[in-house]
Amino acid sequence: MRLKSLRLNSAKFLVVLNFVWPFINTSYVFPHSTVEINFLPVFLAIGLAPELLFEDLTSLLLTIAAVALAAVWGPPDSALRLIIGALPCLFLLSLYRHFRSCGKELIPRSLAQSALLVFVGFCILQQLNLNVFPIIPDWLTKALATIVPRYMDAPYDEFGMRGVQGWASEPSSAAMTCFAFSVVAMQQEPKKRWLILFAFAVLAALNKSVYGMLFLVFLGVVSVWGMRRRLHALLVIIPIGAVFSYFVLQSGRVSELRENLLIFGLSQDSNRELLRFAQIVYPITAFPGMYNPVSFFGLDMQPLGLLPLLIGYRSLIGCILYYRLTFRSFHLIDAESTPLALAAVFVLTFMSSANFLPVIVAFAYATAPKQVAISTAEHSSRIGWLGQLKRLLAESGRAARREAAQGSTGDLRRCPAGSTFS
Repeated sequence: MRLKSLRLNSAKFLVVLNFVWPFINTSYVFPHSTVEINFLPVFLAIGLAPELLFEDLTSLLLTIAAVALAAVWGPPDSALRLIIGALPCLFLLSLYRHFRSCGKELIPRSLAQSALLVFVGFCILQQLNLNVFPIIPDWLTKALATIVPRYMDAPYDEFGMRGVQGWASEPSSAAMTCFAFSVVAMQQEPKKRWLILFAFAVLAALNKSVYGMLFLVFLGVVSVWGMRRRLHALLVIIPIGAVFSYFVLQSGRVSELRENLLIFGLSQDSNRELLRFAQIVYPITAFPGMYNPVSFFGLDMQPLGLLPLLIGYRSLIGCILYYRLTFRSFHLIDAESTPLALAAVFVLTFMSSANFLPVIVAFAYATAPKQVAISTAEHSSRIGWLGQLKRLLAESGRAARREAAQGSTGDLRRCPAGSTFS
């Protein structure tokens, strides 16, 4: 038992480390790799606790079947992409349920909120360093450029339309990472949701990515949804909506996106702004066949999101596997926050790489049921109900015997003196 506990806690440590710092530059080890290899700590954790994969045996068998079929009939790297996309989801959800059943947190309490605040604070330092005066030491910048893939020590573009990236590989990845921090923090400490929303709003203003604006809307809806009084919620929505509308109208990134749409239209063939949209649509439209990645601007349109990945590279089996990974243990009525759960499902399904650990962990937290020990509570309630029934039966038996005894005593009193019973 001690060895098993050590293995599980070591796997948890790797997951927590990868949750806080999911960007690892492995180009020195794999120079010809075309993907960000940010999932290596997860597979190390799988090696420490492989038995967790067998908790959902049906999903594991579906994954094996999908990988085998993709290896035979799919593109050269489709089987590998299925492995690195499906196995982390399967393992992390099982690991989260394991610690939750023991009454423990997978991500230590307050760590997600602290990571969010530190990330936002570092973005503020980056903004000052790039636009006001140098404040970040050169040795730290060089270290981040070595560790983080595509880390830039200069403004992200020459026009200043794209903002800072923190310790992420790009501004959109920074927004997605902080969204995952915010989801976990809101689930762990719901009373601090407004502080978390404010911190993310600061990030969105510095980050300037479309992802950041969209995630800010998601978190704003979650925060307002948690208010009990509708009048108070309405009073909060009006100023937040006004500030957000002004921010969007003044955003150079939004203006650039609008101009590109006007010039190049909605065609993914000519508009680089819609490349991620193409990574979602093309794999799904290939159903029920096998998706062969197309190239635009010299880039292969690999599936983006869990659903496009599973459907694109293994059609019907992928649909069943997606349903089991996403909805097998998720019931919307049991979620702590309905908007937060829907947002987490949407981000994992369409916006994030299927193996991006922070989003998978955020999905596990957002779709978890309200009570930690629901089965235990139900068991205790059944025991209480049976005990109450037994007590009522015993009391009714005693009352019946008491009434019978009183009735016989009354009959004796009504009998005249000298009479006998026949």
